[in-house]
Amino acid sequence: MAKNGKRNFFCGDFIKMNLPKKYDLVFSHPVIDHVYDINIFFAKIIDVCKKYAYISSHLGYFPFLKNHIMNWDKEKGCYFNKLSVNEIKKNLIQNGLDETEFVVRKQEGGNLKDGIENETIIEIDRKF
Repeated sequence: MAKNGKRNFFCGDFIKMNLPKKYDLVFSHPVIDHVYDINIFFAKIIDVCKKYAYISSHLGYFPFLKNHIMNWDKEKGCYFNKLSVNEIKKNLIQNGLDETEFVVRKQEGGNLKDGIENETIIEIDRKF
């Protein structure tokens, strides 16, 4: 953990970390594209998010995909995930958010070098 004023930055396996408290803002860009368990990653973000979270996926926007697609690239040693908007929404609700507390949206400007024109953006605004 590095400290910079009132900010904390963590480096490590976020899914396995036991973070000591909840945070006003959780920012993830574009980590979720490469995690080994998408739904647990979302659950962890919700668990440590006190107020706001911003999660981006630069590998595309898939509003009609029924389930997440996880592709392991052996050569690069990581996942290249396609996120299902439907599964994201279902997971956020299962982890305690109300439909009024999040937005899943498309944003232009994905991974253009790979021909991906859109990103998936997930914004959480908790209403405790």
